[in-house]
Amino acid sequence: MYATSRPTEETSDGDLLLEDRHRDKRPRTTIPYDPDVIQNFEMVIKLHKQSDRIAEGVEYLYEAAQTLPRLIGVFIQYNRVLVDGLASDGKDDEDEDDGNGHSGDMKWSTRWQVRYNFAVIKEYLPGFEEHTEYLRQRPDLVTKVAKWMTTVAGKVRGSDITRIKTLAFKFAKLGFRT
Repeated sequence: MYATSRPTEETSDGDLLLEDRHRDKRPRTTIPYDPDVIQNFEMVIKLHKQSDRIAEGVEYLYEAAQTLPRLIGVFIQYNRVLVDGLASDGKDDEDEDDGNGHSGDMKWSTRWQVRYNFAVIKEYLPGFEEHTEYLRQRPDLVTKVAKWMTTVAGKVRGSDITRIKTLAFKFAKLGFRT
């Protein structure tokens, strides 16, 4: 049935089955993880309607992702933050540390953006902190999550502007000046 050089097993009704390790195309890992959490991340990325996310029980991830732009800013490079943050676990190199937890001249830089924002993402995105080891093995999923988070951040900007637009017009008509 299947063209493969791998050994196969025959079932009782004569069908040939590939070994289990060849059925799943996901990378094999010995790092413990909760498959439900990873499946929820994959699911929320695919679902665009709120009713679908509620029906699948993943709306909480979307809501958590909506809070991130309000906590860390709306123009964050999520792909860089997630990739670099996972690579270094959100920490700087030991040799750059002055012993007090401070590095160098303490100017804001991409390194600090990654360090700070990765810590916030780990804290506020449910299941992310517990699965950082597993996510290091799944760069494809990390890229999808980063793209999804960027999309969510754009929607948050739009909804925030719409929400305050009427107040801004009201203050403008009243002649309030700052």
